[in-house]
Amino acid sequence: MSFLDRLFGFGKEVLLLTAKTEQLSKNVEKLSNETQDMDRRIVRVETILDMARYRAAERQKTLPSGKKSEKD
Repeated sequence: MSFLDRLFGFGKEVLLLTAKTEQLSKNVEKLSNETQDMDRRIVRVETILDMARYRAAERQKTLPSGKKSEKD
């Protein structure tokens, strides 16, 4: 195998690796965006749960305790 054949072979390999690297970079970008979207959704669910817990605790404070009022 001549020097030029080897040189062209290495050049071809570099081009293929570059293309694969670019594709992987795009895939990583897509996964990153999907992860950020999921993170936002999880934050929304956590917020809803926190609000529900807070409201339940507030209702417990305002519920009658079973004692008779002064009017009775």
